[in-house]
Amino acid sequence: MRKYNLPTADLVWRCALLVVTVTMVAIGRGVAAEANWANLYVLPGGVLRLVDADISFRPGLYTDAWQFVGSVAGENGYEMTKDGGCPFVVRLPQVEMSGRGDFSLYPDGRVRAKWQVIPKENGVSNGLVVNAVFRGASWRGGFVEADGRRIAIPQRGDALRVLDGAFRRLAFSDGKSEREFVLEFDEPQSLILQDDQVVDTAFSTLTLRLFLAKDRYVGGKAYEMSAWFSGKNVGAFELRRAVVLKQDEEWMPIRSCPDVLPGSALDFSQIIPCRHRPAGRYGRVVAVGEQFEFEKMPGIAQRFAGANLCGPSVAVEEECAKQLAKRFSAVGYNSVRIHNHDWVFCRGEADGTTLNEDVMRKFDALFSAFKDEGHYVTVDLFVNRHVPWRSCGIDRDGVMTMREFKIWVQFHEGVFSNFLSHAHAILDRVNTRTGIRYADDPALAFVSLVNEANLGNCAKDVVMQCPEAASAYADYMTGHSDKGEKDALESFYADRERLFARRVKKYLRDELKCSVLLTNMNAWHYTHENEQIRKTEFDYADQHHYVAHPKYLGREYSLPAELRWENPLNGMAFYLSDCKLDGLPFACSEWNFCAPLAYRSQAGLATGLLAASQRWGALWRYAWSDNPAVVVKPGSAPVHFFMIGADPLALATERATTCLFLRHEADGLTKEIARSREKGVLRIDTQGTSGGWAAGGILDAGFLKARLSSPSAVWVSALDGCPLEKSRRMVVFHLTEVLNSGMKFADGTRSVLLEGGHVPLLARKGEAQISLPLAGDMWKAYALAADGTRKMELPVEVRCDRKLINAAVDCDPRDATLAYELVCEGR
Repeated sequence: MRKYNLPTADLVWRCALLVVTVTMVAIGRGVAAEANWANLYVLPGGVLRLVDADISFRPGLYTDAWQFVGSVAGENGYEMTKDGGCPFVVRLPQVEMSGRGDFSLYPDGRVRAKWQVIPKENGVSNGLVVNAVFRGASWRGGFVEADGRRIAIPQRGDALRVLDGAFRRLAFSDGKSEREFVLEFDEPQSLILQDDQVVDTAFSTLTLRLFLAKDRYVGGKAYEMSAWFSGKNVGAFELRRAVVLKQDEEWMPIRSCPDVLPGSALDFSQIIPCRHRPAGRYGRVVAVGEQFEFEKMPGIAQRFAGANLCGPSVAVEEECAKQLAKRFSAVGYNSVRIHNHDWVFCRGEADGTTLNEDVMRKFDALFSAFKDEGHYVTVDLFVNRHVPWRSCGIDRDGVMTMREFKIWVQFHEGVFSNFLSHAHAILDRVNTRTGIRYADDPALAFVSLVNEANLGNCAKDVVMQCPEAASAYADYMTGHSDKGEKDALESFYADRERLFARRVKKYLRDELKCSVLLTNMNAWHYTHENEQIRKTEFDYADQHHYVAHPKYLGREYSLPAELRWENPLNGMAFYLSDCKLDGLPFACSEWNFCAPLAYRSQAGLATGLLAASQRWGALWRYAWSDNPAVVVKPGSAPVHFFMIGADPLALATERATTCLFLRHEADGLTKEIARSREKGVLRIDTQGTSGGWAAGGILDAGFLKARLSSPSAVWVSALDGCPLEKSRRMVVFHLTEVLNSGMKFADGTRSVLLEGGHVPLLARKGEAQISLPLAGDMWKAYALAADGTRKMELPVEVRCDRKLINAAVDCDPRDATLAYELVCEGR
């Protein structure tokens, strides 16, 4: 994962978005009804989104590998044209297309959308299209009427193609109401409506492909498509203003402080079973069946949870390193992933391979600090080193890109030798603080060979830009001409990935005498062939997963960015279940519910439940920080897409992960996942933790019941190791949202982020009336500051043998409150 930068404010003034709002008006009595589901928003990249109907239309191209490459705003595409057009580009490695969308309201209330795409060169594809994605949960059980013929949209995938042909009129109904969404075309339009659930059960979506061109396209030719959008009782357009977050009656300031008072209710450093110091005290971590164990504690399953520590944050001064390790412990972590670090290790070295001794001495101290705190370490041998071509024996100027190295290392001997040389330099190094060679230190428990390096992640033509890859593929096809091209390519990739794994393993085991647990191929292309490699060549399986990962609408890793706004509980990360392999421990070394997702208060509860219910072995959230300022000066950095070290809400959700996953509280609760997916509401009731997430109203989790004024996560966890019924000290979390001052969105849907904002952080106000069956009358409740200190005492009411606590984010008007301590002070 690379570093993501938020742009400065001046970029926003170059980004003009046309927002089309279509509202319902009640007829007869003249009373305005609630806003219709057919709210149309035109977004950068020529995207038309029907917000409440969960449908978005984006022009783009399906490659020969059936990968959809969608439109994005071009270099100068943040601005609308004078006549209201929305310019965009469609970019592939060797293909670029320009285009624009035009959107107009007509007197009869219909909206006309026109897309035009012009390829620069001739090409072949699986379709030049306007691609519409229907969120299946909203439409399953309904129907589509195509030129008068009604076709059911099944609840579960029955066939890949629901509709295939050329049609002039499509009318979609959800089957539950009188809502109707109509698409009309001037001429019969070639299209396919596909049920994505047939392709992958992880997805409930439907995809409508409106073809501009099939198979082949001609350079310089303008491909056009027009469609008329209508619904019931359509109103008029409205140009919406951008939304800027600021302190007001809805948002209040909150202090960020990852340093926790030892012994406070937010100090989770002692609640993990079998926490010990230093890491490695019980020997190496080993893989036994589907669980991790310690060599000297056989038969006892061990789990690991932590965060990624990235970039310059891996080489801070010693005192900062020690404090950082304590912060990890306070969250309840017992592990850390060192990631996106290799370019830092080689900083200033011309060959991109030699270790910088000053940097490595700082890393030695950091590793030692985490080891002393009881944290087990995982590291990647290659992530993003800046390697000159000539360092690999290739007569070429410049530096290899990250993607190029990941491909070439599997085919080119010079690049492979460079990889081994750098791996040797790290693992054979003797830590100047511990005096132990890294390859021999049991605190280094897990190693991934190359981060996110599955060959199938890249289009075929990108892989074949490596001459050795093209030559090897040609040789392979000579003996496998009987296979189809797609199957042959997958088998070829699998052979090379297996060969790479075996060669690296042999070197690490035989030459370096390193017995650390190994994995690879951790994202994101997943096939039966590479599943077999994982099973036979590695010690554990690893995968990455993000909820609401931003999609950049212009320059990569910069704003503006499109954001998902759907409730993640409707999907619950089910595809990760398919990545877990029989017979191997499973780890997720990168995961996150990315800010500014409105639902990210679910993160720790949902992920902890998923991981524990399926008995995973390890979780590492991406990421604590890739910015040393977050480490050196806590509270100075704003909330970022991924970085949790400066995010009080994310750190609060991690306490749920600690309890449910590391304390094994949610083991086997698979039914709760199914219920959450069905209802979009999360309820968890274990011996040590009770609560969940709901959009508002009543949340009944069993031990904990709550009345919520707004979308919130709320739960209670025992702190003294006792079941909730007998616990005499508990912590309660009530989480709404935390974002940045000055965070700017294109409109009220918050689906496009224009500006990242700044400190101070802001918390959304909200209330929760929490009811718990606490025995005895000597209970006291305290609102907690971010560092765990008690800010104020709150009243505890008694009603029907239950204790009531009124949690309010603004109970302290100076600093938002997310957590509360409950203590029974009598016997």
